[in-house]
Amino acid sequence: MRTSAFLLIVASVTAVSIFAIGMLIDVASTVPPRTVQLRATEGEVYFDNCASCHARNGSGQTAEGFRMRIPDLRNTDFENKTADQLIEDIARTEPHRTLNRDLGRTEMLEAIEFVRRLQ
Repeated sequence: MRTSAFLLIVASVTAVSIFAIGMLIDVASTVPPRTVQLRATEGEVYFDNCASCHARNGSGQTAEGFRMRIPDLRNTDFENKTADQLIEDIARTEPHRTLNRDLGRTEMLEAIEFVRRLQ
């Protein structure tokens, strides 16, 4: 008698546990995904995609920068161009081909704006 009562209790606890876990899974699946942050943190796009060649300060003084003769992004030529002109310049250069595929216009504008603030 004791064994059957014990088995009944174990079976009941197991059933309740399985039900509770199922309910948690249902609730978790209805929680909306975390909203995407619309704005990258300060300089994140530039540091992740540009700084390895253009340097963290935009000077172009990196091994790749010297090899490819990258101009200083803090100069007036960069400063005097519109964002659209700069995006066109980026699209025309061979080293930026993969960058053009990986980054959208918004990310490019964020990187450009960050470099403009370096000046």
